[in-house]
Amino acid sequence: MNLNNRIKEQLQQSIELLRQKVNINLDIIHNNEGIVRALLQNEPVCSSRSEKLEMKFNENKKLLEDNHEAINLQLSIIKYLEQVKHIQPIEIHFIDPNTSEADLFEMTIRGDLVFNSTHPMYNDTGFFEKLIDYYTNAENYEMCGKLVKMKS
Repeated sequence: MNLNNRIKEQLQQSIELLRQKVNINLDIIHNNEGIVRALLQNEPVCSSRSEKLEMKFNENKKLLEDNHEAINLQLSIIKYLEQVKHIQPIEIHFIDPNTSEADLFEMTIRGDLVFNSTHPMYNDTGFFEKLIDYYTNAENYEMCGKLVKMKS
């Protein structure tokens, strides 16, 4: 799986977890509303009842603020996913440090390993010259031009 797909999958899971958190908070808020109604109906007006009511109102206020933040975060993630859905996937290749130069060369000319600044042999002049020779012999002058431009 490429890096972009893994990131997208993780972000989708985050959206789902945030949605679940909002729903749990809403359940608590509804439960608190029932408690408030019961307090208003069953307890006489006194400072104790007022404290209980204030505590439930404050709890609901905090839960609503949390939901507001969670929903805004979901919207930001969704907006980000919309913006990056057209970006080319990023493939991650892990190269064994014991891979021979010949194997790295083969991987590079097959296109399995992109020759750029992250290539393990990028700073090796001999390797670069072998690539130029290979593409010259294959009459792939476009690739020769790209390589020379990359190194200049």
